Amino acid sequence: MKQNATGIAFDGKSVSWTRLERGRDSVGPNDSGVFPGVPDAAASNDPAARDAALADFGRRVSEKAPEICTLALPTRDLIFRTIRFPSSDAAELEAMAMNQIEKDSPLPIEEMVASFEILEQVQDSSLVLCAAAPLPAVETARLASGADPARIERVDAVALGLLRSLADSREGAPSLSARDIVLVDEGGAVTLAIVDSGRPVLIRSAGDAQTASKADLTRTVRIALIQTGGEHGPMPLGRLVVVTGEDALRTAATAAATAVNCPVVAPSRQSFPSPARGIAQRTMEGRSLNLFPADWSNRLSERKFRKSFRTGIAAAAAVWALLAGYLFGWPVLLDQRIKALDAEVSRLAPDEAKVDDIRTRIKIIERYSDRTFSPMEALLEVSNALPQGIELAAYRYNGVKRQIAVEGRAGMSTLVYDFMDNLKRSAIFGANKLVSGPTFNKNLGVNVFELSIDFKSPEELESAAP
Repeated sequence: MKQNATGIAFDGKSVSWTRLERGRDSVGPNDSGVFPGVPDAAASNDPAARDAALADFGRRVSEKAPEICTLALPTRDLIFRTIRFPSSDAAELEAMAMNQIEKDSPLPIEEMVASFEILEQVQDSSLVLCAAAPLPAVETARLASGADPARIERVDAVALGLLRSLADSREGAPSLSARDIVLVDEGGAVTLAIVDSGRPVLIRSAGDAQTASKADLTRTVRIALIQTGGEHGPMPLGRLVVVTGEDALRTAATAAATAVNCPVVAPSRQSFPSPARGIAQRTMEGRSLNLFPADWSNRLSERKFRKSFRTGIAAAAAVWALLAGYLFGWPVLLDQRIKALDAEVSRLAPDEAKVDDIRTRIKIIERYSDRTFSPMEALLEVSNALPQGIELAAYRYNGVKRQIAVEGRAGMSTLVYDFMDNLKRSAIFGANKLVSGPTFNKNLGVNVFELSIDFKSPEELESAAP
């Protein structure tokens, strides 16, 4: 177990860092700090100016935390999935985890960095937490932290650091055998986690902390509990823990706790340990999740090779200079230097083209990062359109056909047409039509119906954009 570690957490708005050291009887912080006001990468249309601003900010951070560190990414840039696999073999688990991430990823897996860690192993089954992030998001966090890849030992997630810090707090410690709901203000964005006996089984972003509403947050929490119950089975509900300085989120969280019938706990934000401390603790405990890009490893290998190559060339040049003397001298050395620089320029040209290509895809990443067209978000949009008096009986999602089907029960047949009108005003749904009904079912005493709903085409979404 490590004797010391430094965690650097980037939440999109600020960078916090904590240096932990292991004493004789306990682990405690040696130093810590927060750097607010991270330049907004999405607000700049000039990639060079944006990177320069982030690098300048990062230099100030690295002056305070220049050592080997663990870097943590914000939840808004990550995809999480906790799933139980029928294996305990490390190689099989890695293959299954990477396959699951590739299915869930909104981008080609080549443009993502992915990793996993085992939360629990019971006989021949393993509960595994998978995570993935777009490569540009990892590079943005690195620039904001000021950390060169050579001194980053691991890339973690801010959400996991928050949960680790929460576990050490008196009020926020997880229930021993119950399902807890955790809501944390992470740089102005709400992070929602469902935690089963201390193990995170669902982590996702859940809107803005300043504008959180009771209805929206309650609906999001209910859907998260339905999803968790379907994937991990039923479990007694423990409590809802909310950590925020925003009154809107605290009020909405209290309403959500009342709606799902569980107590609410609100630890003071001032007394809550920073996520950077939780990240450092995870590193000292040997946690295995590591979103370190392969490209960084390649760059470090090339750097070591160039350093040793330069050393060898320098030694050879010194011997050659002694032997050749003034007969060859400076002209030959200069000519070799020019050729080396030309070769370096030629070698870096493809990398420059790759960087330009990645920057052109940033808008694509922003478009898909909120998971608007995922099954759960589509269900949330359908729920928003339901009039009072209609209950959903079935929901089917077809990503290939960009279509969903719903079955429902209505007290009055006119409510079905109100439902169809509400769906037409949706930002993501296009045409909808009745497949059957509304027909009065004597056994149920209600009108039953089935609807087919299409997603808007890319052209419709583009024309509707302001």
